[in-house]
Amino acid sequence: MILEYLFAPRDSENFPPCGMFSIEHIIALLITALCIAIGLYLSRNMTQKQIKTATKAVAITVTSLEGVKIGYNLAYDYTQLDAWFPLAFCSIFIYATWMAGFGHGFVERLGISFLVCGCPAAGTAFLIFPTTSLQLHPIYHYLCIYSMLFHGLMVYFGLLYILKGNYKPNKKMIGQYATVCAGFSAVALVLNAVFGCNMMFLREPFNFPIDLIYLIHQAGPVVYSLLIFAVYIALFFVSLFIYKLKEKILEKRTLQEATAC
Repeated sequence: MILEYLFAPRDSENFPPCGMFSIEHIIALLITALCIAIGLYLSRNMTQKQIKTATKAVAITVTSLEGVKIGYNLAYDYTQLDAWFPLAFCSIFIYATWMAGFGHGFVERLGISFLVCGCPAAGTAFLIFPTTSLQLHPIYHYLCIYSMLFHGLMVYFGLLYILKGNYKPNKKMIGQYATVCAGFSAVALVLNAVFGCNMMFLREPFNFPIDLIYLIHQAGPVVYSLLIFAVYIALFFVSLFIYKLKEKILEKRTLQEATAC
């Protein structure tokens, strides 16, 4: 019975989708936000070595869970490439954790750049506007639970690297981040052209909550694709804002401590 609920097929009358901004979605969002806050609090004394170890652990974990997701889609014959192959923008989180956790030198820096620059804003955006799994399945479905966990981990690790990892979003890092985005976007564009899929939403919008995006796509698909890529790059500035806010809080705390002495 539990497996029937966890792995129900799409479009089943007995298992209606959760939907965006439903009570179930709001409750799941609040629980996820609370878990992120608790996780960051418990991680406040983590060392760089412990952060890297945690990154390795989450790389293995999310890859395993993604394998279950792929198995589910193929079992129900959802064989369209973008239904199961992990190449949405947020899916880069999987590859980034492997690069940051197990890589060294340039590869490690590329992985960290995505965790720092892309994850906090992208993960938060999905949690608030879940355009995929929650639109297709009930909240207790495996794919919905996994989506909330996955994007919650994106936010958590992005903030962890900014707050505790001492990685400053700067010109060098945005170059590395842009390299990651460009590399995966190039692969996505090729797959979209060959298989007619919609990897990284670069071909067309999907359940976007902003009507203007659809109008831009209708006016010019190339302009739309460039806009989406530009949005991915612009996520860097959210991380830069978080870093600067952290610095101001630390400066204020240092000043208060110095005044007290």
